[in-house]
Amino acid sequence: MEVLAASVNGRRDKNDVLLQDLVNAKNWKQALTSCEKRIKKGEKHEILLVGGFVENVNKAHILLNTPDEERRKQGAADLYALLERKPPLANIDILMYIDKQAEIRDDQDSRIISMWERAAGGKPENEELYNRWFMLNFERKNYKAAQKAAMLYQKKFPEKRQPFFMTIVSSHLAATAPTALEIDKRIFGPLAYRLIAKAASDTVENLSASQKAVRVLGSAGDLHLLTTVYRSQGKYKEALDILNDDRIGLLSKIGANSWDLVREKISLCELNHSWEELWQFCRQLLLEAIDHDKECCENDSNKPGSLGFGKFGDDWTVWAAFIGAAAATTAETSEISVLTKKVIDCYLICGKASRHARLALVEYSCRVLGGVSSQQEDLLSSCQSYFECYSSTKVCFEDLHHCTHILDLPRQTSLLIYASDHAVKVSCSNDSLESNSSAWITSEINALKLDYTLVVSHQDTVTENMDLLEAFVSNCLRLYNVSLSLAPTLPVSERYPGDDAAILAAMGCIHMHANGNRSALLRSVFILEKLLLHSKHNYDAILIIVRIYLYLGASTRALEHYSKLDLKNIQFQTLAWIVLDRISTLHPHKSTKKAQGKPSFDPAYLLQAAVSWILRSEAQIRSSFSKYFENDSYINLIDQTISLERMQTSLVKCNFICGISRIARFRYTSGLEMSIHVLRPINSDSYDIKDLAAFPNYEAHDQRTFEEYTRSSPEPSMKLWLSWQYRVLQLSEILAGRPPHLAPSPSDDLFHWLEGEDAIGQTSHETELGIVASALLPLHSYTSMAIQEKQHDDSEKTAFSEAAVTNMKHLVENHAQKYLAFIVDRAKLMAEDPWPAIFTLTEDLRVPHWDFFHLCYCMLDMSRLIASTIICMAKINVSTKQLDQEWIEDRAEWCRAQCREVHVSLQRAAQMLQHLLGLANLVEEMKVVCYWSDGTRSEGDTIGVELRQMLDDSWVQDISKILVGSWEEALEGILGIEPEY
Repeated sequence: MEVLAASVNGRRDKNDVLLQDLVNAKNWKQALTSCEKRIKKGEKHEILLVGGFVENVNKAHILLNTPDEERRKQGAADLYALLERKPPLANIDILMYIDKQAEIRDDQDSRIISMWERAAGGKPENEELYNRWFMLNFERKNYKAAQKAAMLYQKKFPEKRQPFFMTIVSSHLAATAPTALEIDKRIFGPLAYRLIAKAASDTVENLSASQKAVRVLGSAGDLHLLTTVYRSQGKYKEALDILNDDRIGLLSKIGANSWDLVREKISLCELNHSWEELWQFCRQLLLEAIDHDKECCENDSNKPGSLGFGKFGDDWTVWAAFIGAAAATTAETSEISVLTKKVIDCYLICGKASRHARLALVEYSCRVLGGVSSQQEDLLSSCQSYFECYSSTKVCFEDLHHCTHILDLPRQTSLLIYASDHAVKVSCSNDSLESNSSAWITSEINALKLDYTLVVSHQDTVTENMDLLEAFVSNCLRLYNVSLSLAPTLPVSERYPGDDAAILAAMGCIHMHANGNRSALLRSVFILEKLLLHSKHNYDAILIIVRIYLYLGASTRALEHYSKLDLKNIQFQTLAWIVLDRISTLHPHKSTKKAQGKPSFDPAYLLQAAVSWILRSEAQIRSSFSKYFENDSYINLIDQTISLERMQTSLVKCNFICGISRIARFRYTSGLEMSIHVLRPINSDSYDIKDLAAFPNYEAHDQRTFEEYTRSSPEPSMKLWLSWQYRVLQLSEILAGRPPHLAPSPSDDLFHWLEGEDAIGQTSHETELGIVASALLPLHSYTSMAIQEKQHDDSEKTAFSEAAVTNMKHLVENHAQKYLAFIVDRAKLMAEDPWPAIFTLTEDLRVPHWDFFHLCYCMLDMSRLIASTIICMAKINVSTKQLDQEWIEDRAEWCRAQCREVHVSLQRAAQMLQHLLGLANLVEEMKVVCYWSDGTRSEGDTIGVELRQMLDDSWVQDISKILVGSWEEALEGILGIEPEY
């Protein structure tokens, strides 16, 4: 708790510091004495009124934080009496302090909620009071309360412009927020629409008025706000009419030819299905971007006029909308199709170097012509033409990827042959050596990518013909080897032109692994390590190899590569999950390695850094809201509220906090004390903002993405995984002595939230952990009831239900003890035979698997949660005496013994694997697997031939040693966990 300072010009700093020190030390008695003395003493000067209130407020909040129930009641009574006084409190600093402390306590008393309104009524001339009241609620996403404040604000200050737009924005957000009720949508949405529509009509009238009004549209930002509100109410046609209005629309002084409004008009046309209007508008923009007096526009009776956007019109958003509108209207008139093709030809004939136009020709063949059999040749021709022009650029394949699957099989074959032949032609050109080498390599890679997506990535093709896949990997490695030999002549950059060839080879190896060739996974490791040796910042390679190492159980090496990503800002939300999703059950301990002196290989440090950034970002976004209002940046403001909503209800954040809590349990530390408080906004409608597109993906459209091939465990699902993990976190918070948020009551059905759900998005071990947590939470609820019963006066006590005692015993004997016995049996089986959790690369090469570590840490976590719950019950029962003390003590001692047995058994399994790693000549075996997949040293292994040419023996041994060291360290982590009991 922070005390409220009443200093004026620094006169009372010492007293404030002394009081804060007493509160920090939880010396409540002396803190109260200090407050009472200062209240009695008072001040005979300018701060008498404010100072007296401050001391009363501090005293009330100190009482609210004391452990004594009676004193807390007294503190609440004192605080509410202060809020009910007349005239009402109107000091902004005091109101802000009370509001902040109420938020921490989650105090929803009506007197707290209404105190700002009473203060504003007491001082209606204080504009700052209204502004603070509005901003405080707006920052907390309490848009209905903010809207109420804004309505009163504009009523009291009708000459002000800002309160009017505050009302519009808050009404719009109150209707469109994810948590908005249906009644809120019906009330606040139309209200925002009426207000902004009135502003638009007043703007038209104001153009000729001698006295300018303030509640009108004055900028392109205001106009964009109007279209946003209209869009939310489905008023697309009305919004378009306003944008087309010469007086206040896009081309008016207000619209100021804003390109954002151009995009907005395109979007509104698509929503309203105004395809012909959209087509005409985009055509104007595109022809204006070039000299449309050229031959292509001669004799055109529909030649468009000028919009004034010039070369900005050659934008892919415009091209995509143009082609989409043409595709939507082609069924009605063929003239549109002809004129669309004419615009594209206009760019090509006039010699304008526009990649957009070439790509639009491909899109035209796909969407306008429909890709039907009669038009397959046109699509093939446009793809070939595009490849010919841009095959030496990295974007070539990405641009063609979504169209090639429309081609039939014979024409796909023709495209592959053409791409391969064209790459050969590029290599024979007479350009300078450096640029020619780079262009040829890139062309070859784009041809290989087409081969991969059209042939190799199809699972049925690979299953029937593994030789085809092996030949593809060999070709990729051969090209990469050639690119390395040309490296001294290539331009210096963070990645070589041939890097994607190595990535394709690694992808091919992962496909081979998915089809039963397990040693191919190890080969992909060596290929990517070689790539990163030369291109240290190739993020595609880092993302893939990190996931492979996690799958192999080599978490230390995964963390080492993860540190090279050097994630910043929003990347903690979108990319950190790649490693940190389940790191708390794979590698919860600190690594012995460090990077640049920082503990970047400590999972707890990484998780806390990610969560801390998210929390800081949330605070920064909230603090920026007032600036957006001051600058009339309403669209940016709305975008920021959406970003804040996504951050506060992010599944990634919940995942990280659960991981921090689990690591804290293994290390016997406190973890994040604010974890439950931080998770309050998270619910079943939480956002998943992971950037899955960060992974390279060249798979065919009807196949799963490449990211799915690299997963070591299921992707956490939104609702089911969240509900399970939240129960575990609640239980952990209770055992740590912190009050949980929304703890379930004893009457809750243990498994009601599982109805209709499948165990998708979580491992079987996580499912078991969730079941255990759900069984234990009601025990804590019964225990809380017993404590409350004990604290009541004799006159208020009611007999503790015999049914409650029976239920407690039932939960202990038929849930907690049975679950713990099951865990003990499984741990003993692992100690005797750990092979089911072993990853077999070859007959002579067996290593720990990710599932081994995941299972071990989940079992340790489950056993400790069960034992801690029963032991906690036994301690509390000493005072409550609701259960037979001897019975509960026996159960607690049994749980301690069983928990120790789980710990010993799992450590025995880890020691056995550690012994096997020490006996086998793993380094030599891994080298053999790298060069000869089956270990027979057959010369028919074409991939091995390329790898032997590309890799150095000593380097292969070094990487093998690092990998073995990572497995050994992972096993040491299990051995290093101290038994709790």
